[in-house]
Amino acid sequence: MIEVETAAHVAVLDPMTGYGSLVMPSGADVPAVSEPEPVVLAGGLQGVAPALSLHDADLSAMLTRLDGMGWEPLEDEQHGGFQHDEPTASGKAVVGLFGREPITTRPSLHDLAVSNEGVRRALALL
Repeated sequence: MIEVETAAHVAVLDPMTGYGSLVMPSGADVPAVSEPEPVVLAGGLQGVAPALSLHDADLSAMLTRLDGMGWEPLEDEQHGGFQHDEPTASGKAVVGLFGREPITTRPSLHDLAVSNEGVRRALALL
């Protein structure tokens, strides 16, 4: 298992099977969103830059880092957005990840079960 951390997010990855999970910060940890900043756009037009929370910026950094490693979040085709897995014992949301180029291209059900159990065990520590 490989663990990747940013300031607020943790990903646990199994490169053998391409199975992984991304732990999101708990709601209690989310800092207040800063006020939008006025900006001057091209041609002297004035506008307001959208506020970005620290966790949004951290998630963006994590997804960019994971993408560079060949990983991306699973998408929920029925509801849109990310596919959520079972939350951690502490209640933090978990997003499913998949590796685009796993070492084993056709893992057995046993391999996937062992991988899932390993990732879940690692998540229990968070």
